[in-house]
Amino acid sequence: MSHTYSTAALFALGAALLPNLASAQDTGRIQKKDVGADGQPTLIEFKAASRPSQVEGAVLLREQLSLGTDEQMRPARLETDQLGFSHQKFNQYYKGVKIEHATYTVHARGGAVESLSGDYEKVGQLNVTPSLSATDALSKALAVVGARKYMWQDAAEEAGLKQSSGNAQASYLPQGELVIVRDGRIDAATGPLVLAWKFNIYAQVPVSRAYVYVDATTGAVVLRDAIIKHATGGTATFATAYSGTRSLADETVTGGYHLKEYTRGNGIETYNMKKGTNYASAVDFIDA
Repeated sequence: MSHTYSTAALFALGAALLPNLASAQDTGRIQKKDVGADGQPTLIEFKAASRPSQVEGAVLLREQLSLGTDEQMRPARLETDQLGFSHQKFNQYYKGVKIEHATYTVHARGGAVESLSGDYEKVGQLNVTPSLSATDALSKALAVVGARKYMWQDAAEEAGLKQSSGNAQASYLPQGELVIVRDGRIDAATGPLVLAWKFNIYAQVPVSRAYVYVDATTGAVVLRDAIIKHATGGTATFATAYSGTRSLADETVTGGYHLKEYTRGNGIETYNMKKGTNYASAVDFIDA
């Protein structure tokens, strides 16, 4: 018995089979895949004999994470290490809005990608139009912080920031950034994703600094992520609180040595606040 099928039906059948074929091909070249509590992959390792070439990282991530049309992985930075690996880091966006703490890294060596790792957030559907303005959201954030004085209210601190940054427009006054973040009131790792205004709020009295996230629909503070971590420190001999005894390059200065070194990144400078909170009054630690 013969059957006649339309061209449209054959195309539809082919389209339905293609994802399964691609999935089978990926399974054949994947050495290991770990998933997190949300069921999304946190690590993908490729077999040595079938590693992808080091093409555009965003394309590979789109394939392996099955990104939807509203999702993007945008390059953040590229790092290399002493073993010859390159680590291309990406931030995740949904409808053009950044998703906080959602980053993925493409690890490659010798022109071949060996693994992918990171935290991918499955958004589903989310309205990214805020009901609350950034100005109103900041007022709600400040009401929760409740400091008596903030850094942008101190003229000396504002002047010091402009001088140290070389930017005449620099200010501690928080500027709202629209992001998507987990509702930390429920669970910072598994709570629902919400659209929020993000502020870097630096309080002077009492001292605190944190990223504060305000729900862009309800106005509720959904997460506070401390930037200044309060902890007991080490001694002047560089015994650290968490990493044992560490060495630190320093520089000579009149009277001895001060704690400034520029062998790593943009450098590390350590100052004595003299038990105060005014950075403009900070001085060097000096030891002969």
